[in-house]
Amino acid sequence: MPTQYWLLAVGALMLFLYRLIPERFRCTDRPRGLAVNAAFLVTLGGALLAGVVQNGYTCERLGIGLRWLPQSTIIAFSVTAAAVLALFVAATRIGNRTPVTPRMLTLVALYTPWAYAQELLGLGIALNLLYDCLGTVPAVLLAAAGFQAAHHANAGYRILTGLVGGAFAAAFLAYPNLLPFAVAHAVIGTLNFYWVQSADKWQQLFGPRPA
Repeated sequence: MPTQYWLLAVGALMLFLYRLIPERFRCTDRPRGLAVNAAFLVTLGGALLAGVVQNGYTCERLGIGLRWLPQSTIIAFSVTAAAVLALFVAATRIGNRTPVTPRMLTLVALYTPWAYAQELLGLGIALNLLYDCLGTVPAVLLAAAGFQAAHHANAGYRILTGLVGGAFAAAFLAYPNLLPFAVAHAVIGTLNFYWVQSADKWQQLFGPRPA
């Protein structure tokens, strides 16, 4: 069996084990849950990264570096603009405010490295393995399904993340650069927290501002 299949099997097994962790321990609304997720991401990502590097994957193929940055930025910006419009419409329809505050911008900046690590695992490693094993269309469809399954908000947001994930996957296979997709991920996630869920993610993670 080719190495790619073994790596996908290892990834699937580790994801299954992750799902066995009780939700209260891995919920990212609290620092403890964020730490659990970070530990899992480092463990899974490190194991798979070692495997794909041994299998000949280069930094360029993994999307690390500056190659393809302009092309991927244009596509990521376009997808983000469409997603922001969808979030704005959804928030407006349920009567929520749609501010953009300094705290939100700070959260985007802090969220981006976390999103980059997630995109490295999802696009740089998993998508490339799926592409090698199954080809373009199944890889993109499975990546979209995975991106959708990773989000537990309302049904509308899951549909949006599936579409965004599919667009990211197709674009990444053509122009592999992780950075624009990580920034887009952070922007879309932050706006969903504040606009649609009316959740102050900053306060959930770091507590209220000092008086």
